[in-house]
Amino acid sequence: MDIDTFKRCYAHWLARAEVVITGAPILQELTLPENVKVLEIKPPVLELVKKLDRLAQKRRVLVIASGDPLFFGIGRLLSKHLDHTRLKIIPNITAVQYLFARLKIPWDDVKCLSLHGSAESREFFFWLRLGKKVALLTDPVNNPTKIAEILLQHNFRACQLAIGEALGSDREKVTVATPEEAFAKHWNQPNIVAILPYGKVNNEGGFFDEAQLSHQAGLITKREIRAVVLAMLRLNPGNILWDIGAGSGSVSIEACYSTPLARVYAVEKNPTTFKHLVNNVAAFHCGEIEAVQEDAVDAVNHLPEPDRIFIGGGGKDLPAILEGIHNRLQGRVPLVLTTVLWDSLENVKNFAKSKGYNFSAVQVDVQRSKPISGSFRFDSLNPVFIVHLER
Repeated sequence: MDIDTFKRCYAHWLARAEVVITGAPILQELTLPENVKVLEIKPPVLELVKKLDRLAQKRRVLVIASGDPLFFGIGRLLSKHLDHTRLKIIPNITAVQYLFARLKIPWDDVKCLSLHGSAESREFFFWLRLGKKVALLTDPVNNPTKIAEILLQHNFRACQLAIGEALGSDREKVTVATPEEAFAKHWNQPNIVAILPYGKVNNEGGFFDEAQLSHQAGLITKREIRAVVLAMLRLNPGNILWDIGAGSGSVSIEACYSTPLARVYAVEKNPTTFKHLVNNVAAFHCGEIEAVQEDAVDAVNHLPEPDRIFIGGGGKDLPAILEGIHNRLQGRVPLVLTTVLWDSLENVKNFAKSKGYNFSAVQVDVQRSKPISGSFRFDSLNPVFIVHLER
C-alpha cells in the first residue's frame, strides 16, 4: 500500500493522532498539523517504545510502519512491552507478499528471514542448500550487493536473486538477476531480496564419507564420530558454534547440514590444513562458516560469543584453550571435545573438577566392514574419547 492509499483509507486515524511515530521515508510523505508531536523511528528502538508508553498515558499515539508491523517489524516490540488493551494493530501486506505477487510465484513455502542488524547471521544457506526459496529483509549494510558477494564467495551460483526496490512507491522497481549481476550493481534503499535456487545442491543431506572432503591423509573426524559429536552438542536453530582445531572442517560442515545455524567460526592454525578447510567450505556451499586462521588460544578471546563449542584439536595447547574459554565465558556455554589420548582425557577431567563443570565422556570404538574372500571382516578405527562439559 502506498502512502496515498494509506492517507485515503486511514485519514481518520491521522486526524485523531496527537503524536505520530514513523520512519523518515514515510514522514517525508505526510502533511501533519503543527500541533502534532512527531517522533522518528530510529535506534535504540526499545527506548522509543518506552517513551511511547509514557506519552500514550495521556495522548493518542499513532505509529506508522510499512508492511505488516508484526512481520519482523516494530509491532513485535509494541506487543511485548505495551498493554494489549491499549494497543490496536492494523496490518498491511508484507513486503515479501508484495514482491512474490510481482514475481507471480507462490510464497507459501518461502523461508523468511531478517538481516536487520544481523551481520553475523547466515542461516539462509541451510535453506538454500535444500532448494528452498528464501526472502531476506535487508538493511543498508546487509544489502543485495553484500548478499550476492556472500553467495559468490561460497560458490552458490545456481540461483537467481529477485530484488524489490522501494516497493509500493512511485520509485518501485523489481529486478531478477544472477549473483554476479546483483554484485555488480548499486541498489536503492529500501529493498528486499528473494533468493530462488534452482534445486538442491546436495542430495545426501550430510554425514559425508571422508573421501568426499579435502583433507590430509587420515587427519579428519570420521563420519561415525561426527554423528556422536552432533548428538552431544545438541545444536538449536540460530546457534553460533565455535569449532576449535577445525582441521578440514568436517564437523563444522556436518553441523551446518544438520541445523540452520546463524554462524560457525572454524579455527585452524596450520596453513596446509587451513587450505583444506577453505576448499571444503566453498565446495559444500557453507556460507555459515567463517574460516579463521589463528592460534586457538588467541581466537577464543575475541570471537563473537557462541552458544556451543566443539574442540577437535588442541594438542599441548588444550589446557590453555580450556582456560581461555572458561575465563571468558564462565561456563555459560556447553562444550564438547574429542581426544584419543589418556593424558588429554585426564587433563580435561582435572580441569572440569577444578572449575566446577559436570564431566561426562564416552569412548567410541568404530569397526567398519571390509570385503574379504566373498565375505567380510571388520577393521577397527582408532578409539576416540568424546567429552561433554557443562555447568
